[in-house]
Amino acid sequence: MQVSSRLMVVWGVLYVAPPSRTAALPLFEHAGVEYGIGLPSLLLCWGVTEVVRYSFYFCKLLGAVPYPILWARYTLFLVLYPLGVSSELFLAYSVGRCRLRVTKTVLKAPMVSALEATI
Repeated sequence: MQVSSRLMVVWGVLYVAPPSRTAALPLFEHAGVEYGIGLPSLLLCWGVTEVVRYSFYFCKLLGAVPYPILWARYTLFLVLYPLGVSSELFLAYSVGRCRLRVTKTVLKAPMVSALEATI
């Protein structure tokens, strides 16, 4: 499920609709800087999640998981999951706001061509 979600966002959103890479939904402003969700928050959530996850797995292989890593593994999820999902959904929504030029493309697999030749 997680891998399919990431594939959908990377290929189905960011690759297909490049304007979605700069889309941002402002949430609040502090000291003249606007903070919101979009690609930076998405990459932050994905990055922190992976670093914590694989640090946990590595320490588990060594036989002892330090408490800070154990805490981060099961606590940061509460913040990172909603922020990551909302960033993914916002970027998917932002595709609808940009105009895409859709062309009809037909892709044939090599085995289909070989099958047609033998019939």
